[in-house]
Amino acid sequence: MNKDDFRVSLDAQNTLQKIKDVQLEFSELIDEEIIDVKDGKILATLIFEKYFFRASNWAALIVTINNIEEVTHVHVVSTGSASSMLGFDWGSAKSFVNSIRKSLEDYIIE
Repeated sequence: MNKDDFRVSLDAQNTLQKIKDVQLEFSELIDEEIIDVKDGKILATLIFEKYFFRASNWAALIVTINNIEEVTHVHVVSTGSASSMLGFDWGSAKSFVNSIRKSLEDYIIE
């Protein structure tokens, strides 16, 4: 398992679309839920899945995006990538999580 948490200067809808555009090039969108909280505030969850040859296993990537506060918040967790009882995944989880950060790197405001 690997995770990341950061804020971006993009609005929530554009953040959501940018993540989907990049991730769909190499992973499958399994589920998407967008909850309209009120007054333009949303809470979105995206779940992606990808097969990693180096780990010989599937990994899941869960991304939550919200703009409940004044900026857009992105939380990312990758899980399921370890193929042995030792839990070694050859860096698959980290790579999957980092793909989100990389796709939004120009907008991160930590």
